[in-house]
Amino acid sequence: MKFLRRSFVFLSLAVLLAAAPRASADADILTCPEGSLYSALPDLSFTGNALLSTRFLGSQYYQRFSGVHADVSGLRWWGVASQSPAGVDCDNANITFQISLHEDNVTLPGGALFQSNMTPSITDTGAKIFGLTVYQYDVTFDPPVAIDGVGWVSVFDPNINHSCRLGWITSQTGGGTANLFNYSNFSNTNPGEDFSFCLTGTPTGEGEGEPDPLISCEGDSYFSQTPETGVFSNAAFSNRFTNHQLYEKFTLSEAGLPIGTVRWWGVALQAPAGTACDASTATYRVSFHSDQGTLPGGEEVGYTVVPNITDTGATVAGAPLLQFEAELPTVYEPASATGWFSVYDPNINHTCRFAWARSLGGDGSSNRFDANQLQNQNVGFDLAMCLAPPPPVSDGEGDGVADGEGVADGEGTVEGTPEGEGSVEVPPLECAPGSLYSALPDLSFTGNALFSTRFTSTQMYQRFSGVHGDVTGLTWWGVASQSPAAVDCDNANITFQIALHEDNVTLPGGAIVQSNKTPVITDTGEKLFGLTVYRYEVTFDPPVAIDGTAWVSVFDPNVNHSCRLGWVTSQTGGGTANVFNFGNFSNTNPGEDFSFCLTGTPSGEGEGEPDPLVSCEGDSLFSQTPETGFLSNIAFSNRFTNHQLYDKFTLSEAGLPISAVRWWGVALQSPAGTACDASTATYRISFHADNFTLPGVEQVGYTVVPTITDTGATVAGAPLLRFDAELPEVYTPAGAVGWFSVYDPDISHTCRFAWARSLDGDGSSNRFDANQLQNENVGFDLAFCLTPAPGIEGEGSVEGTPDGEGSIEGTPDGEGAVDGEGTVDGAPDGEGTIEGIPDGEGSVEGTPGGEGGVEGDGEGSEYAPLLETFGDSDGDSSGRLTYTEAGLALPGLTQQQFDALDTNSDGELSIPELLAEIGPGIIYTADTDGDGAIALEELLRVIQLYNADGYQCAARPGDTEDGYLTGSGGSSCSQHQADRDGDRIISLSELLRVIQFYAIGGLHPCPDDGTEDGFCPGA
Repeated sequence: MKFLRRSFVFLSLAVLLAAAPRASADADILTCPEGSLYSALPDLSFTGNALLSTRFLGSQYYQRFSGVHADVSGLRWWGVASQSPAGVDCDNANITFQISLHEDNVTLPGGALFQSNMTPSITDTGAKIFGLTVYQYDVTFDPPVAIDGVGWVSVFDPNINHSCRLGWITSQTGGGTANLFNYSNFSNTNPGEDFSFCLTGTPTGEGEGEPDPLISCEGDSYFSQTPETGVFSNAAFSNRFTNHQLYEKFTLSEAGLPIGTVRWWGVALQAPAGTACDASTATYRVSFHSDQGTLPGGEEVGYTVVPNITDTGATVAGAPLLQFEAELPTVYEPASATGWFSVYDPNINHTCRFAWARSLGGDGSSNRFDANQLQNQNVGFDLAMCLAPPPPVSDGEGDGVADGEGVADGEGTVEGTPEGEGSVEVPPLECAPGSLYSALPDLSFTGNALFSTRFTSTQMYQRFSGVHGDVTGLTWWGVASQSPAAVDCDNANITFQIALHEDNVTLPGGAIVQSNKTPVITDTGEKLFGLTVYRYEVTFDPPVAIDGTAWVSVFDPNVNHSCRLGWVTSQTGGGTANVFNFGNFSNTNPGEDFSFCLTGTPSGEGEGEPDPLVSCEGDSLFSQTPETGFLSNIAFSNRFTNHQLYDKFTLSEAGLPISAVRWWGVALQSPAGTACDASTATYRISFHADNFTLPGVEQVGYTVVPTITDTGATVAGAPLLRFDAELPEVYTPAGAVGWFSVYDPDISHTCRFAWARSLDGDGSSNRFDANQLQNENVGFDLAFCLTPAPGIEGEGSVEGTPDGEGSIEGTPDGEGAVDGEGTVDGAPDGEGTIEGIPDGEGSVEGTPGGEGGVEGDGEGSEYAPLLETFGDSDGDSSGRLTYTEAGLALPGLTQQQFDALDTNSDGELSIPELLAEIGPGIIYTADTDGDGAIALEELLRVIQLYNADGYQCAARPGDTEDGYLTGSGGSSCSQHQADRDGDRIISLSELLRVIQFYAIGGLHPCPDDGTEDGFCPGA
């Protein structure tokens, strides 16, 4: 699916609202009109996006479409209108948009077929994305615009003064063929997204005729991606001559469907002339592979076939487009509904080269394996193919023999015996016990090997950190590939240039040691890309002293060695490698890390301990220590810059209790970029569920004032600070994998917090940009530790419980004190003093913020039935109770009691008035009508408080629907229950909790379940 390609798009902090009631009963919203010529519906899921297409920002978006043969008379699209710089809804009722339809220029829009400034009809869909209203826009073309096949559409606000900015909502449909034109540098780029729109009109010929059988799939095909035609349409080589093999991902309606026929399209081009040639006698290798996400997995079955070839009469890349069709020798029934299909010409002598044709359908999941570079990459478009069932009548059990059917090359065999077999105790794919540094080879289908040889003019270096010792040995893994055949070659006597370098942050520095060495080589018995994986070992005598961070290089310096070293990559390393190109003397990061081990003696033979200022505690559940240095990377995470940072963590198991956190960062003054004093700042820390490459919904969050220590190190020229905070209550994550965030929520803090980088981790970090409403991977891991809770005493009592007898008097900061029977006797964040147990039999002295006095705790109040039955008692659904309605809920209620509760003397009781008397716990503050659900208007009220950057108490609780006013001020009333940290500000993460209740459709009190607000989703 497309969301797997969106590794940079993150909306975990975006305010996502599920589809809400329609703006009008007769409006067709969030769908295309019946009979639309083209439909790409908006993606309002958690991975949805909206990209700004406006002259105000200098960005104009275009979307490619295909398969339209019609007179187009209408366009519908979806978007949001965001005020700059606040990021809130603005009035777009009278905005005039520039609408255009263009010819196709393959990767770019061509000449305009139609362009006009138009004021669309606008419909409020009732849905939200990023907390902004989703609008549906409609325009008509009169006269209609003739489209024959492929075209482009653009929606753009051309007025440079419009700070009410159009965000065009993306779609899961489109094939990844959009374009962004940047007015600042007049450049065109593919934004990596597709856009939502519909085209309506009259099909050319009113549906006469059938699809051309030469460029279409059979009607009973399981999977269909038909070819794009045209003189400049793309095609990609898949043959042994070019050493490229292509794969295309497919998804069937269900697993096990019998596939008996395959059809694909392509061209045959002569090398090196690039002209059409005769491929009629060629044989092709077709194969099916398992699915490994963004890459094909192992081959499940393969055949060599001689297909029937038909000239379609169309052209691609200036050559005739050919249709290839082959019946499989045996029926293939895939075990999964998702897999990969490959077509390849295996004959290295065929200079008449097969190139697979492009399709405009599909999900953007294709792959090219480059046997020259031993690398995989996405082709950039989908490939044209059909998968169909066997013919209805069979003439036997197949007239061909599967070529190696189901058998991987060399599967289960080892060529040669590992040297020294029986004498090496270390397994061939592992580092020796006690290694100073370990980065094991990745031999999965996503593994890689990069050439580091003078023959290819590329030298690889890998950065490492945390090594304090005398290095005596280096182990690495690689393959030896003959040029140009890409087969195993003899590397037994190759001398390598081995070097250890000082650290120059993003580059290796001066050489600490450099020498040509002939390594001890062991055949591991494993294969990568069909090549044998070898383990190489060298020793350093004398040892090389390393203290912290350095670089290693493994390189074949002989320009005449056509037996090329491919250094195998690793999943460990932080993405800090370097390739030096001898051709242009440039340095680049290859985007990979390399496999190696360092052995030796730790400094001081184990004497001393790690520096506590830049290390985690020994019992930490999760540890990523900071990288130090003048130029080390940092990333801002504060309200001033509108960036919030998250990092993924993995615990050894779910349910490990976390009681404290430690992180590292710097404080930089804006705009000078110099160090500043952050000692008085408060920080928002939060834990989130895991949503694969993105953080999910916030599980718990706190506002803390950490203890700050200057480590004595520097990062980005500023002192590296260590921050330590104890959680107000122990957090027990439901899963072993989650995300952690640190953020300075005060917009007035020009002393900006920036989180420090770590060289440890899995590369999963995320930055939410509230200015652009977009997410991206930071590019490095963040430095932090998660500390376990201390031992639990008694029968379920947690730190802070004086004697486990169920009695707490004034537990500070709501430390989660629990009595012996699991009943919480304290309130989070110091929310009052509790004497006795919370069952209504005692009394609460002080409200949840310690503000004001409340008798009882909600359930124990004599007026509690008024809240418990509020929704049912409110017969006219007015959101208020008359004296008669209240009397039905609480027989015996006197007029005097009623008047005492009615603080604004309007003759009715509201939820805020009852909460002011009874206290929170029964009705959620945002549920202003007491029906046990968050309605859209109730959610919008919380969003209003969020946008106001603060709330205060109304003079009388009944004066507003919830008892609060926007802005800072009076705080004599209880805090809003969405405001879990009690700072009188509704943060994005707190708003997300309310959205969760809204999306699920109900909530109920659950004080014993340990939730952050005492409520659980569901009616």
